[in-house]
Amino acid sequence: MKICIEPPGNISVIAPSYMKEEDIRQAIDGKSGWIIRKLKEIKESGIVKNSKDYSNGEIFMYLGRDCRLMVQSDKDVKKTHVGLVGDCLLVRTATEDPEKLKKFIEDWYRKESLDIVSERVEFYQIYFQHRPLDIRTKRQKSRWGSCSSAHRLNFNLRCAMAPLEIIDYIVVHEMCHMVHFNHSKEFWGLVEIILPDFKDRRAWLKKNGIRMIL
Repeated sequence: MKICIEPPGNISVIAPSYMKEEDIRQAIDGKSGWIIRKLKEIKESGIVKNSKDYSNGEIFMYLGRDCRLMVQSDKDVKKTHVGLVGDCLLVRTATEDPEKLKKFIEDWYRKESLDIVSERVEFYQIYFQHRPLDIRTKRQKSRWGSCSSAHRLNFNLRCAMAPLEIIDYIVVHEMCHMVHFNHSKEFWGLVEIILPDFKDRRAWLKKNGIRMIL
């Protein structure tokens, strides 16, 4: 069973079809404290929605800092360009279609995230005997990364929004699954050997991950 909470305060529950409604309600009651804390975090963050309008002035995160979107529309532009200019996320494009803008920006984050996580995977490779078979970035709603039994690593395309030390936690977390394909005591022990302060990094991600939206 999975409980999802999204701005401004939407709560959804995904449960197996064989679960009785009474059991689902009991499980939700057991998570009431966690639900209340998450709703409080959303309220304190000031986030009122879980999606972007892709309009000028909107805030997007990159490596932990806020960048203001600046869209320069010019019908003479043959190829859309997305990049950072100071504290602005600049998009030069011939379109004003929000859906197309969304794709351009999402593709930019996908590439940025792949470049960054690939470099960080290589940096932490000295701690591991096995190398990842493949590294990819893709759209994931609630997961920041995953590792398959074949050592294929997938990372959320929004990873580039997080500070580098948080990206390092996500990378190390998934690489440790190449050794322990679970969340056992041994798994967390390995994470701690590599990142002694991983609990602080994990706490930051749990608290601020809700701000990293596209």
